[in-house]
Amino acid sequence: METPLPFGWKPLHLDRYDDTTDPDEHIDLYVTQVNLYTNDDAILLRVFWTSLTGAALAWYTQLPAGSIDNFDTLVRRFTAQYATSRPHHVTSAALASLRQSNDEPLRTFMERFASISVKIQNLNLEVRGKTQAKPYHGHKDKMKVTNDIQFKKAARANKGGRYDFYTPLSAPRVHILEEASNNNLLTLPPPGHSPNNADRSKHCRYHRNHGHTTEECRTLRDRIEELVQAGHLGQYVQR
Repeated sequence: METPLPFGWKPLHLDRYDDTTDPDEHIDLYVTQVNLYTNDDAILLRVFWTSLTGAALAWYTQLPAGSIDNFDTLVRRFTAQYATSRPHHVTSAALASLRQSNDEPLRTFMERFASISVKIQNLNLEVRGKTQAKPYHGHKDKMKVTNDIQFKKAARANKGGRYDFYTPLSAPRVHILEEASNNNLLTLPPPGHSPNNADRSKHCRYHRNHGHTTEECRTLRDRIEELVQAGHLGQYVQR
C-alpha cells in the first residue's frame, strides 16, 4: 500500500530539475522542503518524481522496477547520472595561469584576481592575501602571483599538454587511472609499441609500454583533466 502524504501537504515550491543544473543542490533543496512535513524515507521516495521534468523525469520513469530500495539509493543513482551537470570548481591552478593582458589596467587585473580567488575552496589565506599585494616594478607591472609554492607546482605541471593549467590532484595518476578504468570513465588504448631504445625501467600503465612512467604520461594527464572538468573524480581533486 502506498504511504499516504502527511496532513497539510502542499506542492513543493522549487524549480523542477531538468538535468542542466547541479544535482547536489537540487537534492538539498528537495530534502529541505519535504522535511518541513516529514523525514519519512517512503515519502521522500514517493514524491521525488514531482521535482523532476524533461530528460530527468524520463530517466526516473525508466528506472527498472525494484531497483530503488530506499531514498539513499535513489540519491546515489541520481547524482551519478547527472554528475557532469555539477559546476566545475575553481582551483588554485586557475590563479597560477592568470596573466595580465597587455592592454589591461593593473587595477582591473587585481580585481579579476580577487574575484577568482574568493571562489576557491580552502585557499590558503596567505595566497588570498596576495589580492592586496603591491605589484613589482617589472614588465608592465604584472603582479608577482607565481611566487607562492602552490602556483609554482601548478605552473610546472602545465608544460607539454592540451590545457593551460591542470587541476592539482591528491593521489598518484596510476591510482586515479585504476579508479577511472574500473568505473568505465576511461578506456585504455591498445598496448603501445616500445622503441628499441626505450628506457625499460619506465613503464606506463595507460599505454602499457616502456619509455615513460604513468605519472609522466601526457596523454593520461589530459584524459584525467578532461574527466575532472566534466565533473568526475572529485574525490581526487586537491582541496
